[in-house]
Amino acid sequence: ESVDALLKSKSDSAREVALNGVSGILGKKIKNLKISNPANNYVGFFGYIGSEGKVINVTIEGIVISITEDKENLNSLSILSVGSIAGINLGQITDSQVLSSSTTGVTMNSIVVSYAKPSFATNIGGVVGYNFGKNALVSNSTSQIQIIAKDNQTKTLNIGGVAGLVSSDAAIFGSNFKGDIDASANNLSSTSTLTIGGVVGSLQNSSISKSTFSGSIKAESTISKIGGIAGIVEDDSVVYGSGANVAINGGKFVGGIVGELSLNGDIRPVKGILPMAIDLQASGIRSL
Repeated sequence: ESVDALLKSKSDSAREVALNGVSGILGKKIKNLKISNPANNYVGFFGYIGSEGKVINVTIEGIVISITEDKENLNSLSILSVGSIAGINLGQITDSQVLSSSTTGVTMNSIVVSYAKPSFATNIGGVVGYNFGKNALVSNSTSQIQIIAKDNQTKTLNIGGVAGLVSSDAAIFGSNFKGDIDASANNLSSTSTLTIGGVVGSLQNSSISKSTFSGSIKAESTISKIGGIAGIVEDDSVVYGSGANVAINGGKFVGGIVGELSLNGDIRPVKGILPMAIDLQASGIRSL
């Protein structure tokens, strides 16, 4: 089944749907999805997927999400979460994909978040902005887009090719990102936190398994933590059997797999670690 989805600015249609039913949404194709400066702070085809919600075998073919205006309800305590399929996910996203498309010469394959108003945290992901809770799972899903964050003044900025922030016993399994992330032109202070990962930006008490990233990451050099799989791994989180083919430009803490690994984080057998180590050494990075 094919749905041509055009969500215009200030529209209160599909992006604000809270998906809670056990049956969820199955086998849909959404073409040429456009979301521009929406009113709420959970942004995606679904703004929010509840703990009983399921998204299975859904394809978004062509997407442009653009947040380029100061949101009226954004303040220093606000959390903005942006993802192609969901802004925030507490349920399951399985066997789904986000693909680029070209219509009359116009390529649709990007998430752009650019606003000047300060906020507490911003999470941006190619599939989901924030994957949260013990029922939250993104499995066997793929994103092939460009993610751009610029001019933001948020206290914490988490960006991942699959999910920006994954926390509280949530999981990413068998999922992949192929594309580019550019966070090189933000207005972040020296006390801000910027984490970027090819799969997950910030992994907190959660797991990434059998997932991959292929592409490039650019970021500010003074504060950012950048990893081919995750920007930071902490709070008993585990990265297992995952690998990346990544070119990284910028970053304070940089790794082919993880930018920063806390004392209680864990990385288990990683695919292709030797070739990645050789590539990193050739590019001037001496430690992993």
